[in-house]
Amino acid sequence: MKNNSFKDGYHLNSSYWQNHKKSIPNLADNLFSILIGCMLGDACMYRVSNDAKVKFEQGYIHKEYLFNLFELFKLYTFQDNPYNRMDINGPRKGLIKSYSFRTFSHPTFNPLWDLFMSTGKKTIQPGLI
Repeated sequence: MKNNSFKDGYHLNSSYWQNHKKSIPNLADNLFSILIGCMLGDACMYRVSNDAKVKFEQGYIHKEYLFNLFELFKLYTFQDNPYNRMDINGPRKGLIKSYSFRTFSHPTFNPLWDLFMSTGKKTIQPGLI
């Protein structure tokens, strides 16, 4: 089993990767807009320490869409490819159920956290749209 806590020989919490994350630029305006749309849909966010991260997940039928999102946001993830989740029961048992990826935590996601997660759960504040 692959240990997902390491990439390129360094632990993801190492100073090597923490310094790398600090060198990553903030989201371009188009990516910020895409994330707003994703948060209005089914993307979700988590907070790690002081910074937020985003999880994208789509059912197997939307694989191309998820992989396109991955290409757009791959600068902000440690993953090499999206993960897949398998159905363990039912008529699709043993087949891929969904694809997902997560960004790493980064200050660039904090404004989105403030917009959508200020109450601790995803909410759309009056006047946001």
